[in-house]
Amino acid sequence: MTMKAIKLPKMKSRKEWAALVLSVGLVVSGVFLLSDSQKLQRLAVLEEGMGTCFQRVAQTFTAKMIGESRSVYLDKGFTQASEECFGEAASVANQVSVSTVATKAAALVNKLANEVSFFHAKIHGTDESFSKNNELVQSSHLNSRFQAMEGIREQALSDVAVAKAQARAGVLRSKIAFYLFAFFCPFAFIMLWWNAREQSRTNREVEAEAYTSLESGKATLNATKTLIDRVLSNNDLPRTKDLFDRTYALLSLEGKGGLKVKTISAKDQASREEAIEKVWQESEQEDQREEKRVRNVQLKSIVRPDGPTADLEAILSRHLDLISGTVFTRGIRLSLNIEDEEGVSIKGKSEDLEQVLFHALSEAVNNAAEGSKQLAVSMKRLGGIALVNIDVQGSIFPEDILLESTKVARTKSLSNVDLQIARELVDGIGKVSFENTETGRRTQFVFNVIEKSGDVRVKNVTKATKRELKEMFASQER
Repeated sequence: MTMKAIKLPKMKSRKEWAALVLSVGLVVSGVFLLSDSQKLQRLAVLEEGMGTCFQRVAQTFTAKMIGESRSVYLDKGFTQASEECFGEAASVANQVSVSTVATKAAALVNKLANEVSFFHAKIHGTDESFSKNNELVQSSHLNSRFQAMEGIREQALSDVAVAKAQARAGVLRSKIAFYLFAFFCPFAFIMLWWNAREQSRTNREVEAEAYTSLESGKATLNATKTLIDRVLSNNDLPRTKDLFDRTYALLSLEGKGGLKVKTISAKDQASREEAIEKVWQESEQEDQREEKRVRNVQLKSIVRPDGPTADLEAILSRHLDLISGTVFTRGIRLSLNIEDEEGVSIKGKSEDLEQVLFHALSEAVNNAAEGSKQLAVSMKRLGGIALVNIDVQGSIFPEDILLESTKVARTKSLSNVDLQIARELVDGIGKVSFENTETGRRTQFVFNVIEKSGDVRVKNVTKATKRELKEMFASQER
């Protein structure tokens, strides 16, 4: 028979663990406080009972010594009641010895109860050997007996006093712990209630933004991803968020070397090999056509530069506005240094540039939120290029990202999904580099700026044929 491990429910946050620990601590301290209080109460009952019982014995001894033969204290009913009193005290002492450190009390009380029984037998004359002695001998013997009983009582009370002192200390410790837990426990549950309230409020805000996007019909891929990431993080669904990020990465890279999967089904090995060979040939032909298309596009751009352009300054400003709410709520200090350059156009699709900046800024915000909360974004134009730097203070890139980013031929994907997407999408419109600086880490994008027609000045005019121009441009590129 195998024992199965008990699986405890997973706590979502430190606040839930704090509430659980405080609740358990409150219950445990309450149990200890009740137990120590009961021990102290039993010890007090034993101490008071022994005092009462021994007081009755002392009254009987006094009446015998002064010769009050008709005294009620010498009556057999009174002395029997005294013995029963010690019997009850012995019962309480046995309970106390089990639950407290008063281990000697039970034996001493039992011994005292036996001594009291023998003492009463001598007083009533039932002890024949004692009754044969004269009154002087009897008085001396009774006096020594009573002193011996007093010694036993003092030993028992001393043991009870030590146990009471320890019980009082235990009650004091339990009270302090109980009151502390009782004070902090409500705050923990208030924090849990507040977190649940904030989580519900954030979910309502995301729902409202999603409804607005649906009604307006202006929902974008980046804005939708931001909403989904926000709601998944808010509801503490890290695995679902990771699955979504990976799927989004594959969809973003579709058409740029990603998501090229073909399923081959065949009944036997020969058919399977034939199908694989066919797919391989189709793939080779597709690669050749793609290579020819890229070469034609490059040649066309040399002879006549054209194609889509994107406004770098406008797109960067729009994405900075998009993340401003997240930056504020997560307590990040954002520093901006954007040169006032109107119409900084670069060659490339606006959609690709938006994707690149979105993923780079999202990754930087997440990294800054987990670290120093210092983020700086700058854009500067240097002649025919534009630089966009994203600096995170107090953070560094891991070695695998630095090593992979320096390679000319990419051997594997980056460990960070957002950086991998940005690196793939920036191909064709610019370059990206990752480096660690003295104060933190930097992601730098370099884009080629398209000169305005008014900025272009003719420095030299050369007469040549189309073929000679191609060779000239090719040699300049080398």
